[in-house]
Amino acid sequence: MKFVITLVLGFVLYSCSSDSKPVKTTTQTKEELQTSKEEKIPLPNGEFITYHPNGLIKLKGNTVNDKREGTWFSFYDTGIKQSENNYVNGVLSGKTISYFPSGKIRYVGYYKNGKKTGEWRFYSEDGSVEKTMKY
Repeated sequence: MKFVITLVLGFVLYSCSSDSKPVKTTTQTKEELQTSKEEKIPLPNGEFITYHPNGLIKLKGNTVNDKREGTWFSFYDTGIKQSENNYVNGVLSGKTISYFPSGKIRYVGYYKNGKKTGEWRFYSEDGSVEKTMKY
C-alpha cells in the first residue's frame, strides 16, 4: 500500500515540476474585437478608440447613450487621417471628408439625417476636381 501511495505521490510531483512546458494561450482584447466586428459590440459612453494591429489609432470619437456623437475620425494604419464624419444621435449629419492615403482630400460632402445632401466634390490625387454631384 505504501508503494502505491509513493508511486501516486511521485507521479503528482513529477507532473507539477518546473520542467514542463508552459501552455500558450491567446486572448483578444476588446479593441481587437472591435476592429474586426465594430458593428456588433455595444459602444460605451464617452471617448471611443480602436487600434490597428500596429498600435496606431484606427477609429476615434465620442458616444452618448451608446450612439456616435460629434466628429469621428478614422485613420489608415500609417497614422494618416482616412475620414472625418459628424454624427447626431448615432446618425450621419453634417460635413464628411474622406482622404487618400497620401493625406490629400478624396471627397467632401454633407449628410442630413443619414442621407447624402447638397453638393459633393470628388477630387483626384493631384487635388483637381474630378466630379461634382448634387443630392
